[in-house]
Amino acid sequence: MISDNIAVNASSPLWVAGRNGLTTTAVARGNSIVYMADSRNAAKYLDPVKRNKSSTGWMNWMEGFLRGMGKPLNVLGTVAFSGSRTDEWIKNQLEAAIALKPQFICLMGYINNVAQQYPTAATVVAQTVADLKTIFNRINDAGITVIYLAERGANNFTTTHLSQMNDINKQVSDYINYGDASRQPPNVIHIDQSVVMNVASANGTVSLKNAYDGTHDNTPGSKALGYFAAVKLAPYLRELPGHRMRNVSQSKSGLGARSMNTVAGFAGSAPVTGAGNTGNAPLNIITKAPGAGVSVTYSIQATTPDADGNTWGNEMKVVATSTGAGSFGFYASLDRTPVALGGWVHAGMEIDVTQATAVSGVYADTEWFPATGSTGPFYDLIPPTGAFGTIDTANMTNFVMEPDPMPITEFTGTPYTNLALNVSFNAAGSITLLTRKWWAEFRK
Repeated sequence: MISDNIAVNASSPLWVAGRNGLTTTAVARGNSIVYMADSRNAAKYLDPVKRNKSSTGWMNWMEGFLRGMGKPLNVLGTVAFSGSRTDEWIKNQLEAAIALKPQFICLMGYINNVAQQYPTAATVVAQTVADLKTIFNRINDAGITVIYLAERGANNFTTTHLSQMNDINKQVSDYINYGDASRQPPNVIHIDQSVVMNVASANGTVSLKNAYDGTHDNTPGSKALGYFAAVKLAPYLRELPGHRMRNVSQSKSGLGARSMNTVAGFAGSAPVTGAGNTGNAPLNIITKAPGAGVSVTYSIQATTPDADGNTWGNEMKVVATSTGAGSFGFYASLDRTPVALGGWVHAGMEIDVTQATAVSGVYADTEWFPATGSTGPFYDLIPPTGAFGTIDTANMTNFVMEPDPMPITEFTGTPYTNLALNVSFNAAGSITLLTRKWWAEFRK
């Protein structure tokens, strides 16, 4: 079960926020989306009753990949709720999602109908199909397109559960393709996630490839589904080539009163930490120990003056090699003093990738770690040339990476907040990159 901007229930107020911290208006926005359904669509945020593993939310990865493709989503909100069924979606979520007037409303499956055998074992198929038709039709009648991820089941599904799931999936697919006696085919983008999420050889059972509990995705699973869904959704989105322009003119001295940089620019130098790392990094950069077989060398150098003679202080050079699949990363620990409920953390950086082989991903993210209540991370990714294939370095000079603003929801404890850059390899390979102009601000 998954969601994307704040999880709510029937009795809680709907806290809604648009991109760039603007309150959602009554006008539908291009590339805008709202999530609804169960815990797999509430995984981006912690909902009021369950601590979903928001760090493994598939939509975070989908949004990151789409940003990398130049087609960023405008996330207006989420009404998804753990453990909920289709009848509860109609009662508690549907009208709230429609009221946000997005271009798309996204929902996944109906797993809790089958798990709870609702209303009864004999009627679960008919009732679930009828509810999904109602949801599709109501959304379409509001002029909104449905994104529907077909149910993939769970590892604990019995043969009865599997039979019911197959029947529902078939009937829903038929309705999406052909409509019925009373309606033309609905406007639904139908995504069969079983292609990437289920073990194909598990005939007669459900076996998810990457689930931490047999139902919910772990990080590899959410990444795989996110990429798969991004490729399917991309043709329906507008290209926004200027969406990464915010930090290209930021001063190395920071952003003034709203800045979260603990050290302005890339000042100072200190030996890196973590086994497998060598060299020096700026004072505001913390290096993580790389994965097995990965070696990383860090160094600091002055930026090259631009065509007008302007310089931007220091930049960091990173050279890494890997003997096989693995990853490494580093981050800036941001000033958490201003972080408060209802605000946004917005951050970014500029990078050059001058050489890369067997690199399956380069991604920036904003993340925070209070005791309870965290959202995200929020990603921006360099698009791979294939499904986690080697990245194309041809246009990776002065490349701006800028994750979507991260909303601050209710939380307890210290709100540790970071801006991070991570690199992963899918085989033996290497990468050389430069990074500069790191910035972060808190807005409310």
